[in-house]
Amino acid sequence: MVGRLNIALMDKPNTLGALTTIIGKNNGNIINIKIVNRDADLFEILLDIEVRDTSHLVDIIASLRSHRVVHSVERAKSR
Repeated sequence: MVGRLNIALMDKPNTLGALTTIIGKNNGNIINIKIVNRDADLFEILLDIEVRDTSHLVDIIASLRSHRVVHSVERAKSR
């Protein structure tokens, strides 16, 4: 299953590294990433993640939301 997330991240050093680490530690597989918008404080990305099931995706979303560099995480419509 592939889940698509719309994520807003703080524009700080190592933010993208923290994001990928969280997903990797939760056994998710990033299959596509697109930066949609960027300003002085935040950047917004669309991220496609391969997961086992909906529960797995929900766990990854919860982990992302708990990290200080993640401003917001929402499920987006899949392709």
